[in-house]
Amino acid sequence: MVDQFEEKKLEERILLIKRVTKKITGGSHITFVAVVAVGDRKGKVGVGMGKGREVPQAIRKAFTKAQKKMITIPMIAYNIIFLALPTCSSLPAEIRNSTPA
Repeated sequence: MVDQFEEKKLEERILLIKRVTKKITGGSHITFVAVVAVGDRKGKVGVGMGKGREVPQAIRKAFTKAQKKMITIPMIAYNIIFLALPTCSSLPAEIRNSTPA
């Protein structure tokens, strides 16, 4: 029997991990920001940003947000038909044509 909630085969790439420090009365508050891109190499991609007190927590949050914000990009034989410009927060991301791998 095939499981209805079969896990999708997604590839994950960490684009950015950044440490953010905020000065407060008792000292400093350290958090981490992660930007992650996910895709299935068949035309579906997503970019997400997550914040957390630890790096793995920030990456996990970014991954779930990227899965929720996935878009479909039309492709013909490994090439993108048009230039797509998705954004993550205020960060623009440029998607260009690819060559067969």
